[in-house]
Amino acid sequence: MVILLLVGYSCVTSMLYTAFVTPNNEGVKIFEECVEYLFMLDLVSNFFHSYVDQDTYEEVKDIKLIARKYVYKGWFFIDSVSVFPFKWFISSNKTTLTKLLRLLRLPRLIKLIDISRFKKLIKSFGGNESRDEKILAQHIILYVYKIIRIIIIAIIISYFIGCIWFFICS
Repeated sequence: MVILLLVGYSCVTSMLYTAFVTPNNEGVKIFEECVEYLFMLDLVSNFFHSYVDQDTYEEVKDIKLIARKYVYKGWFFIDSVSVFPFKWFISSNKTTLTKLLRLLRLPRLIKLIDISRFKKLIKSFGGNESRDEKILAQHIILYVYKIIRIIIIAIIISYFIGCIWFFICS
């Protein structure tokens, strides 16, 4: 859940910093570095998260199989490109290029919109209700989430278009 919140923060600030000004506040810079290190930690930790095999419904704990699934069928490419420290390899006087390379973080936004992650989160919450009540509650929550997700997508698209328009005009 923390990573998903940080993904939202990162995508909004990436567009903001690209279109407008990168902050000079030392506290914000430290927080941004912490967020980047948490994303790097998430990238590494994904190699150790077990998963349920779709054919056998057994939990797979073998690190080689987990790594193979993450690299070939998972988010590895998007995660690795979005956490790559481009600013270490580009001189500090090329600020426009550095700002544009921040946009490579935007594919993380797909994680926010991914319904399968939200379904897993809903299923993890349990209570003392009967099975039918749990299923009904999960469907209602999922339906509300889908509506909120559409509203969020519309807001994000408007925000991105506004930032891109300002960047082009300036």
